[in-house]
Amino acid sequence: MDFEHIGPVQMLVVGFGPDAEYRGAILDELDDLTERGLIRVIDMQFVMKGEDGDLLALESSDLTVDEAIEFGAVIGSLIGLGQGGEEGAEAGAEAGALAAADRAFGMTAADIAAIAADLEPGTAVGMLLFEHVWAAKFKYAMRSTGGVPIAQGFLTPEALFMVGREVQAIVEAEAVIEIADAVKGAAML
Repeated sequence: MDFEHIGPVQMLVVGFGPDAEYRGAILDELDDLTERGLIRVIDMQFVMKGEDGDLLALESSDLTVDEAIEFGAVIGSLIGLGQGGEEGAEAGAEAGALAAADRAFGMTAADIAAIAADLEPGTAVGMLLFEHVWAAKFKYAMRSTGGVPIAQGFLTPEALFMVGREVQAIVEAEAVIEIADAVKGAAML
């Protein structure tokens, strides 16, 4: 595994209120996406605080131990490269592989306790780190032709709604300005 064969990695954090219904739909969808080769779950955490304050914490990953070591080495190498050039890449690859081999990835008990301290009783949070496997070949094709990513991001339906509201506000402001200009022109006559 190397940099060219890893798709973009996305982190998603989802909060669940007291009325959340845990029917397995999220896990079913993740299983479907994984089975179709579209994503690979690197790390998944779920922390729930019961009404009585008791904690439930679950963790999962699609990576085997060997894959986690390889992935840790590649990610460590990239972080190290950005931090200290080639020497940093070598040190980062070693540190990433060792951390994965020691299973020192994911969340510690202290991490879970810190998150749980902010949770209200009856609420939960899910954290998902996953690779967009489908995009690895696309990334390779783009880069092998000389393409360089300039920008990327996700536009959620909520973000598009907000853009629509802003466009509407601009249109309304332009109409008011147009009317004001017309009134000003009529007043000069």
